[in-house]
Amino acid sequence: MYSETDPHDENTSTKAPQTNPINFSTKFGNDLVQIIVGKEERLFTIHKTLLCNKIPYFSALFNGSFAEAAEKKACFPDDEPGSYDVLFHWVYTGVLPPLTSDNLSAPKHAWNPVAVFSLADRMIIPELMDSVMDAWILGDAVRCEYPGLELTEEIYDTTPEGSASRKYLMMSVFHMLMYHRSDEGMYSTEAIQDAFHENKEFCGDVLTLLRNETKIRPTDPRGICAYNFHVGGVARCGKCNASVREMGEVVGGQNVSGKVSSEYVFKDYTI
Repeated sequence: MYSETDPHDENTSTKAPQTNPINFSTKFGNDLVQIIVGKEERLFTIHKTLLCNKIPYFSALFNGSFAEAAEKKACFPDDEPGSYDVLFHWVYTGVLPPLTSDNLSAPKHAWNPVAVFSLADRMIIPELMDSVMDAWILGDAVRCEYPGLELTEEIYDTTPEGSASRKYLMMSVFHMLMYHRSDEGMYSTEAIQDAFHENKEFCGDVLTLLRNETKIRPTDPRGICAYNFHVGGVARCGKCNASVREMGEVVGGQNVSGKVSSEYVFKDYTI
């Protein structure tokens, strides 16, 4: 039976059916995997699809022929669970949890940037490595601090030669030596001497930088373009000339794609 409908009738549907652009099952998947971390065997239960789409390392682990794929479980007994708290926060949200507070009475770091950077390096997650460096440098700039020398051993033990974390520490000491007297700033002469004595590689890096940069004005690493600390030196949001302070709104990592190389680029300071 034919029936006329008024095209102006609000009850007459002339629009295409709307679809929900967010599909939880498509994004997160229905399968779960278990990640067990540390000597205390801390358990993380994570959506497999999301994890594997975000981090190729886990895609190879859980979608390949490894035992982890069959058991849907992976163990990392030598790692610190706190780093995985940060890692999985980033996996689910795309940003890092706050690292520092402008409250100087609060602890400097809510999580360990060296450990998270090292984890991201081992799992080959350049976006996360960049985000960690952004948060670390911005936090130091806001608090008017430098990376602590107590981090030297951990940085040199857990990150590769030429890494952004090594270069940030090295350049900070270089800037402090050139601009501050021994009774000023974070690094006393005695503290630097002790750090050099305990880690000859660190000492060699700083001395090489000092000799290579003769008659050149040292740059405060907390104030240069943050992308100088990124993997491949890639500017992921187009702010190639942005200072660290101008980078505040992108700390935490906007996942803008960019070409990534296997080398680190750090301004003109190479060892």
